[in-house]
Amino acid sequence: PRHSRESGNPVPCLRPEGPRISDGARASRPHRSPFCGRPARAPVQKSAAWRGGFAFLVRAALAGVLCVPPVSVLADPLAGATLTVFGAGAAREVRLGGGDAPVMTVYGDAGPRQITLPSIAPPRDLLPARGAGAYFRLSGGYRHGRTRFDIAADPGGRATPNVLSELTWNLPQAEIRLDAGWTHASGFTLRGHLAVARVLSGGRARDSDYALDGREGEFSRSYSSPKGSVSRDYSLGAGWRFALPGDHDLTPMIGLARYAGKYRMRDGKQIVPPLGDFDGLDSRYEPEWRSGWIGLESESRPNGRLTVRASLKHHWFSYRATADWNLRGNFAHPASFRHLGHGTGWEAGVGVDWRLGAPRSRHALSLDLSGRRLRVRDGRDITYFANGRSAETQLNGVDNGGWALRAGYRLDY
Repeated sequence: PRHSRESGNPVPCLRPEGPRISDGARASRPHRSPFCGRPARAPVQKSAAWRGGFAFLVRAALAGVLCVPPVSVLADPLAGATLTVFGAGAAREVRLGGGDAPVMTVYGDAGPRQITLPSIAPPRDLLPARGAGAYFRLSGGYRHGRTRFDIAADPGGRATPNVLSELTWNLPQAEIRLDAGWTHASGFTLRGHLAVARVLSGGRARDSDYALDGREGEFSRSYSSPKGSVSRDYSLGAGWRFALPGDHDLTPMIGLARYAGKYRMRDGKQIVPPLGDFDGLDSRYEPEWRSGWIGLESESRPNGRLTVRASLKHHWFSYRATADWNLRGNFAHPASFRHLGHGTGWEAGVGVDWRLGAPRSRHALSLDLSGRRLRVRDGRDITYFANGRSAETQLNGVDNGGWALRAGYRLDY
């Protein structure tokens, strides 16, 4: 029953309602704040009804924040609750959840009888409530990367040639990647991934030098093998998941990333002039991108088994690279030159998860396609000589890009 504002006496509720959960049941639920289940305050006067309504909304908002149960309690939302049944005689309370299976008493012409109700808790191997929980995804596949840099003949980039030297690596790599994420019931989300890719065979590195502007007057060109080159990616971000109409989610995010590599050059062959193979080449170039990024992630679930994912990120990064040209006797070792700069870039990906077994199963197979492009413009090239001196020229640019295709397994908690 409700209470009359004027008299405080119980009067019947005229609006039909569903099964009523008693205040005592709410107060006895585990993991609840002591603010839950407070007795109602004394009624207010009609002249101050708007104040009472405002105070009620504030108390309801605070109770909603302080009394949210943890995810483990959501497994059985009626744990500790009772159902009040009104019959010809006195009212009876029936326990609905928690402990033993709930029992409902039904009154009929043949007298009262009890019916055992099935448990409402979901099976333990199914996903938690939408948007809440954690996952791990381990995947592997093919990654193709390309990195290119070129330098000018002077610090201002105005002397001839405007492109003095240019290096390009084409890297076919085998990649393994671990993704992880966690989303709170409130929507707060964490995402991260680690990836390692290595050139097992194939690929090519090219080194060209020019005497004229516009990459004309090429007087030196050599090719080498990048076998053994390694790329490593690290990324961590946080955001807030929003549920959209239908079974769709959108998550704005912000985070940090570090992309690093160790590019090798071995088994050299001189093409211009045509001198053929040369021995002893074991040079390396080690780039590093340190990035802050913003992005969006989306998920759509057309049915209980299929999840379609998409992501887009924009990067602002600082760039640093160290090289060791082992065959150049006039260069210092192990740091022959360094590159410094800043730039921007993008990263995008699409993927699908297919649930194994029952719909909403915790186990899924995944397929992902991703790509990125990072660019540096007008950086610094500092060359260190064996006699202790150094010289600086303009780093015209560094371009890094590529794509990856991976298949894997996903486990949700």
